[in-house]
Amino acid sequence: MDRLAIKNAGSLIFLSAGDIDWIEAADYYASLHVGKKTHLLRRGMNDLESDLDPAQFCRIHRSTIVNLDRVRELGVSTATPNTNLSSPTELNSASAGGIEKACRRGWEGGQYARPLN
Repeated sequence: MDRLAIKNAGSLIFLSAGDIDWIEAADYYASLHVGKKTHLLRRGMNDLESDLDPAQFCRIHRSTIVNLDRVRELGVSTATPNTNLSSPTELNSASAGGIEKACRRGWEGGQYARPLN
């Protein structure tokens, strides 16, 4: 999926998938975080995850999907693994192994300089 159509106050916003920093589950909605703005989309995380490019997006928790282009650092050596984005945002992750396993696809696809060790 390249673009998403989002209803907003009587209008329709077209959002490029590459512009999304991260996605957060919010009941029956998904909160799309784009810079300082947040857009609500009435779609479940599983449905949304299956439509997003797995080389670009990584599910790091049952309630969080990140754009791999925005990941600056993976903190996998702490008791609570976290993912730091290029914006000043830190997200908790399910497990260090889960981050590595899920995000490895981006590196294996040749999109990044080297795989996680």
